[in-house]
Amino acid sequence: MKQALRIGFLAIGDELLDGRVLDSNSVFLAAAIAEQGHRLTVRLTVPDEVEAIGEALDYLAKRADWIVVSGGLGPTTDDITCDVVSQWGKAPLRFDERSWNRIRSFFESRGMECPDTNRKQAEFPNGALVLDNPMGTAPGFLLEANGVRVVALPGVHLEFKRMLEEHLLPRLLGDGRQGDLRHFFRLFGARESSLAVLLDKLPLRPEESVHYQASFPHLSVMVRSKGSDALRWEYVLGLIRETVQPWLYGEGDARIASHVVDALMDRQWTVSIAESCTGGRIASLLTAIPGSSAVFNESVVTYSNESKIRKLGVSEEDLLEHGAVSRKVVTAMAEGALAESGAHVAVATSGIAGPGGGTETKPVGTVHIALAMRGEATVHQCLNLRGNRERVQERASWAVLKLVLDQLAAGKAKS
Repeated sequence: MKQALRIGFLAIGDELLDGRVLDSNSVFLAAAIAEQGHRLTVRLTVPDEVEAIGEALDYLAKRADWIVVSGGLGPTTDDITCDVVSQWGKAPLRFDERSWNRIRSFFESRGMECPDTNRKQAEFPNGALVLDNPMGTAPGFLLEANGVRVVALPGVHLEFKRMLEEHLLPRLLGDGRQGDLRHFFRLFGARESSLAVLLDKLPLRPEESVHYQASFPHLSVMVRSKGSDALRWEYVLGLIRETVQPWLYGEGDARIASHVVDALMDRQWTVSIAESCTGGRIASLLTAIPGSSAVFNESVVTYSNESKIRKLGVSEEDLLEHGAVSRKVVTAMAEGALAESGAHVAVATSGIAGPGGGTETKPVGTVHIALAMRGEATVHQCLNLRGNRERVQERASWAVLKLVLDQLAAGKAKS
């Protein structure tokens, strides 16, 4: 197997060194290239200074096959990335008329006059491939110089992310070198120590390894191989997939909500939500996913008993006899949301998030969740969660989404 590409990262900007701005670009880059089997070997952050940028490029060129540069592509005098890369790569700057027209169009489409200072954003090192920026005025570029490939992208995170996905990642795939094989399993509700006991029993070879990364409230398991062929690789993934199945909510994408949206889209179903203790968190997680409008019906936060009665049809007798935090009430909430909204599936939460409000029979962290589905019996779970208020709410929200995935999968298996 060919070696993984070595990727170096260079962040440019005074604001990154004095604490005004966090470097989120390197974090996204590292995760994105790891999915392809490559790795971030070194990352540097330097100020907007010619000498510092040049020295950083020299350092990275000895340790990387590709250098990804973030920042310094703006129209102001301290944006000097193009100038320095041009000098470093012995590639004089050239003016790109097409890029200049795109920059002017960007301003004109917003009813603004394009400043002359933006003209510098249409200058690139000679021989560089210009990378269009669909979200801003700063194009990027790709230049081969001094034995490495330098990719310069804007420092604004949304622009960096979009251009990385559209321009860099496809080129890394087409570079002709396949790196280590890696695969991510995303789990919820599993303890790392207990899971390790199970996975350590699997018949893996020395070149195959399992790595864990806890990121509340979920756990990622990365499987890595440095030499398996395709058949062996699928066998290994199958072994691990079967072992982690009880806690598995997805593979690849870390967001559980995106898997819920995909599963609902697959069945062409809609979901409605009735939340009490989670206070709208479930709805927030789902609506953060692009395209969720196709499956998200409605959400209601019924925090008071009166609102549970008025909006969801929960009986006053059940509230008095069993309390709001009970199987009886949360089941009625889910069934009421299903009936009122006309969705295919509805979920509900009711619990004690703390720090106060707990009793001997219902301590802080007690959360009831329920799922109602057309033509099926309502499913209920009682959770005993630990942590502060925010953690209880977050874990309860994820538990609901995992319940939706499990029930959709079970229903699909029946059909």
